[in-house]
Amino acid sequence: MKEAGGDRREQTAVRRGEIGTRPEWDKMVKAAEGILGRQWGEMIRRHGDWGRDGLLAVATRHLGWRLLCEVVWKEPGVSYAAASQGIRRFWKRPSDHPEMGGFVKALLDQMSNG
Repeated sequence: MKEAGGDRREQTAVRRGEIGTRPEWDKMVKAAEGILGRQWGEMIRRHGDWGRDGLLAVATRHLGWRLLCEVVWKEPGVSYAAASQGIRRFWKRPSDHPEMGGFVKALLDQMSNG
């Protein structure tokens, strides 16, 4: 099996060996929609919906996406500051919200199974 490439000093997910190839954005969105039972457009527009923050959090921590130059550009109307704060809030809440931890596990499972 070929080892994941990249600059290991800068790419945390590559350094951890968590990803081989990064999943496409549309594939991650479709997986999140299936897991949560909501459309991506709803998640982005609805105040307090943690679905958007959850996908951004998993994409940037585990799946090799970079927040500013990749993820934020994919979502018009989402600022870097809002995305960054949403990700921080998401990672602080899972102990209180088991469904959020379940979402992370389900999304990572789907992305690793291709």
